This record gives sequence, C-alpha cells and structure tokens, in this order.
Amino acid sequence: MRINSLILTNFRNHAKLELAFEHSTTLIQGINGSGKTNILEAIHLLSTTKSVRSEYDSETIMHTKDFCRLEAQTDSGEDSKRLELIIKKSSTLDNTSSKTVKINGVAKALHRFAGTMTSVLFSPDEITILTGSPSMRRRYIDSILYQIDTDYKQAHTKYQKALKGRNKLLEMIRETGKGQNLIDLWEENLCTEARIIQTKRAALFKYLTEEIRNYEKLINGKNSKITLELIQSLIDKDFLKQSRQKEIYAGKTLYGPHRDDFRISLNDYSVSNFASRGQQRAVLLALKFCELSYIQKSVGSKPLLLLDDIFSELDLNHRTNILSIIGNQQTIVTSSEELPELRQDFNHIIQL
Repeated sequence: MRINSLILTNFRNHAKLELAFEHSTTLIQGINGSGKTNILEAIHLLSTTKSVRSEYDSETIMHTKDFCRLEAQTDSGEDSKRLELIIKKSSTLDNTSSKTVKINGVAKALHRFAGTMTSVLFSPDEITILTGSPSMRRRYIDSILYQIDTDYKQAHTKYQKALKGRNKLLEMIRETGKGQNLIDLWEENLCTEARIIQTKRAALFKYLTEEIRNYEKLINGKNSKITLELIQSLIDKDFLKQSRQKEIYAGKTLYGPHRDDFRISLNDYSVSNFASRGQQRAVLLALKFCELSYIQKSVGSKPLLLLDDIFSELDLNHRTNILSIIGNQQTIVTSSEELPELRQDFNHIIQL
C-alpha cells in the first residue's frame, strides 16, 4: 500500500495543505511548530480512524473552525482509492464530534474504512506506550488490530457497548436494588466479545514476542534481551457471577479486556522504570518494526512507515543503521535538522 497524495483542511495547524509523495523514502523538513508531526498523525488517522495524540477527535480541528477534512489518494498496485475522513464539532456539547468516512466518494462504516490504508507510526510522544497508563498500551494494541482485523473491530465495538450497559446496570442495582434479572444477558454479551478480543490480542503478542528478538541489536548496537508479557484480565460467566457483589458495590465492571495490559522488560528490568530515555526510544522502535512485520504478514503487503523525529539524539552510525532497515517500504520521515550526511538516502524531500 502506498500513499500518492494528501490534502488537509483545518487539521491542527494546517488550514490547507496539499502534498505529493514518492513511492519510496520521503523526508519532511521544517522548524519545530511547522506541523510535521501533524502530517504523520493525519496519515495514521486515515489508517485507523483514531488519533494517537488526542482523546477527543474534536481536538484535531483547527481553532475557530468547526470541521476538518483529511483526504488521501492511495495505490495498492492493483487499484487506487481516494480516502476521505471528516470530523465535525458538535454544536451543543463540549469535546464531542461526529466522524464520517468515504472511499471513492461512497460513505462507509468506520470498521469498514479502517485498514484500507495501513501504516505504522513512530513518534517520540509514543514513549507513553512504555511509561504511561495501561489505557495507553490498550490503545496501542487496538491501533494495530483495528487496521487488519474486521472481526476484532466489531467485537471491540460490541464489547464497549455491553460494558457501558452492564456498568449502568451495576450502578442502578447498587443505588436501587432493581435490575438483577437483566444482568445475565449483559454478561453473556460481554463474555462473547471478550473471548474474541483476548484471543486475538494473545495471537498478536505471541508473534511480537518472537519477532522482537530480531531487533535486539538496535539497543546500543549490541545484543540485549527484550521481553514482552501480555497481562490479560480473563472473564467468563461463572467468574462474573462470583465477582458480582464486588462489582455491584463498585458500580462498574472490574474485570475484562478493558483492564488488559502488557509489560516490556530490557535485560529483565522494567523498561518504564529502569531504562534510559535512549533505551526506551530504541525499544519502542524495535516494537514498531515488529508491528510493521505483523501487519505485512496479516494483509500481505507492507504498511506505510511513518517516522517522526526519529534521528534526534542518535549518532551517525545509529542513523545509518536505521535507514538500512527502513528501505523496504514507502517511508515518510520528519526532521527539524538539515541531515546533510543522509540527504542522498531520501528520494524525495519536502520543505515546510
């Protein structure tokens, strides 16, 4: 999958931006604040329908505007597609918005749109995958599986609906004592979708755990042991019945995929607690290369590789080593540096 062009309207700091891309390696240069990161975010948003930087879609809309539009022309080698995503602010509620998507001018459901163009994004901001809350790591897992697995997307949507319904019911039972006769139905739906979600997450991590060994030399240029551990909050109907009184008291569902997490260790020490910032960046990059490999294996073609400010804090040897790895698919790199020693490695340079 390749991206040929991108048009942004009212997206972040870009009132109107039109870009054309080569089918190999593109470098986007510009000073800090010029909107380089926003370009990569927009491409990844078109891949997943979700922003990696904002909890609310409305935050991606330029200030004083009430909508933003993202458009991309893509090419898979067999056919081309025009992708469009529009986010509109609600006129009544803060932080709420609507989102519509189209392929070749035809409206689609979000779960049918996500993954039409696949991409892998590396950004220094994503260090929070390693150091932030479990919700950040769950969002990362979802960003991978949303691009490649329609069954996962549907199960995740249904699970969130069942979770919301069961939480409301648990709260009502706690406050009024009413609704006990309805909880079995919500739990059956919850467990059905949870089983699909957690089976697919386990398959993903089985692959990542094995694949990441191929990138251990990225850490300080020598062999280092990187360990991934998926921590799942498994549920079934019997378990939920046993936990029901505790959850009624809490007024919410305490167990299930929405409480899953994963842990990464470097040489048997927690990356979030003991690794240096440089080591954390290298571990995250290794994880991203594994993600790229998994998407390629799943869909049969390489995703776009989006690298935001990847060369900062790296010496020339590390920069050259990374370029030797990324040359096998369409790659878009941003930098605030001139990078004169690496300019020959890029087929296309865009100056913002």
